[in-house]
Amino acid sequence: MIDITYDADHLLYPMKRTGAPGEFERISWGQALTEICDRLEHTRGEYGKDALALYVGNPPAFAYATVLGMGFFKRAMGIRWHYGVIAEDTGALMATHSVLYRSAGVHPARRGALC
Repeated sequence: MIDITYDADHLLYPMKRTGAPGEFERISWGQALTEICDRLEHTRGEYGKDALALYVGNPPAFAYATVLGMGFFKRAMGIRWHYGVIAEDTGALMATHSVLYRSAGVHPARRGALC
């Protein structure tokens, strides 16, 4: 996480896409939050309450603060659907371990892997 936090390309303020891929302009936090809220309200109003879902990816998915914050956001927005990195990154591995070892949490080490 430290490498991500202090990466030279780490964004410190909101950016808005202005044209082609890679073309952005700096905007204020107020403008960013207003535009995000407007789009969420439009999507829910146009397509119904089940049009929104929550997806949490890497690396924030493994930070407790993200999990707590997303829970509050999900309840505040009335979001029913929640997806995460397990479905994409490790779902097949966990399903296989459930069959082979009767537990998705068992991850046997290869011989010599811990040396």
